[in-house]
Amino acid sequence: MNRLLFAAGLLLGLAGHALAQTSLREPIKEPGEPRRSQYQIELPNRNRLVVVFNTWPELAAHRNLDSLLRLFVADLRLWRDSTGTTDTRRVRYTLDAQGARTVRVSRFPALIETYQFRTNAEPVLVKTAQDTLILERLLAPSARTTKPAFELPPNVRFYFLLNRVEDVEELTRQGLNGEIEKAIAGARAYTGHDLFQPRYRSNYTPDPALRHRWRVGGFNEPMLGISPGVGVGVARNQIYTALIGDLALFPGVGQVGARLGWHEYFFFQNNPDGGPSRIVHNSFLNAGILFFKPWVKTRERVNMGGLTVGYLLRRNGDFFEKNTFRFAGTVNIFRWSRIEPELYWNGFFKNVYPGVRVNVGL
Repeated sequence: MNRLLFAAGLLLGLAGHALAQTSLREPIKEPGEPRRSQYQIELPNRNRLVVVFNTWPELAAHRNLDSLLRLFVADLRLWRDSTGTTDTRRVRYTLDAQGARTVRVSRFPALIETYQFRTNAEPVLVKTAQDTLILERLLAPSARTTKPAFELPPNVRFYFLLNRVEDVEELTRQGLNGEIEKAIAGARAYTGHDLFQPRYRSNYTPDPALRHRWRVGGFNEPMLGISPGVGVGVARNQIYTALIGDLALFPGVGQVGARLGWHEYFFFQNNPDGGPSRIVHNSFLNAGILFFKPWVKTRERVNMGGLTVGYLLRRNGDFFEKNTFRFAGTVNIFRWSRIEPELYWNGFFKNVYPGVRVNVGL
């Protein structure tokens, strides 16, 4: 009777079956708060390494991957016999700032058995999903090389996608510090932006099929955006609807932005002759400032509200007097909705009366 042999490592590349996260274009999807940058490195036998970090200075300061590998391999010999061989494994190895080491092993049994047959050879049970090894170095707050204005995970992670976790022993003998140095040199040589500035996040993929292997974005750069919306309000005891078109300047890590907008007001005006009502519209030009939550509390731009001053540029009907001004304070109540208490007046604060409007939009 033929024996069934377990094929590890090299046979993964020969079998041609789908592997966990095989696409070099696919970044690591981290649960919870993700780190900002990733650099992918191809390794022998279709293995790969994805370095996940916040800033390039932070990675450069903790570039000695080989020392972390040697620690892991020494600890691997103490428990690897109990990890099994046929299951797909996810191993997370953590070195904290005090030097304590922790390993967590998760197993995922194969749902489908795959066998490979060759002429004059015994059938081989093929492992079709890669193991994931995560080496994690926790950083003490004082060890951070940059002080970002927003909260980020306090560590650097090295994700190994391996045919077997045990393949890391050969990689340790070969050493990987040279690959990390090559990555740092590539980041320094990048001509589009200075990637060592904390404002930038980057993703490098070694796939030659990609036109652009570097993907770089300014995580906290100022930017312009268009904010359309609609609103329903009350002014001078009249209900009106509004179409809103704002051009907004979103800050970088600051908390104050700017806006410039054109608002169209639509009123129903009764016909004094008893005929059908007609719609009249008035136009305000508005300018103001926007307030955002501080980056230390959130990784996203979260607008809390703002203040605007407007002037009546186009008047129809008798709802607004000539030379009418508008002042509004905006308060965000939900993500896409906000309320605006308003004040209207003519000339130099004559005939002041209140209003209120509820807006929905970007």
